[in-house]
Amino acid sequence: MLKFFLQVTAFHGCLMGGLLNAFCKNQNKL
Repeated sequence: MLKFFLQVTAFHGCLMGGLLNAFCKNQNKL
């Protein structure tokens, strides 16, 4: 159960990190 929770947390962390990274790149273009 804990292992599954960590995997889900890591997945969401990568997902949110990717979105923030894309957002920052778009901000730099302005």
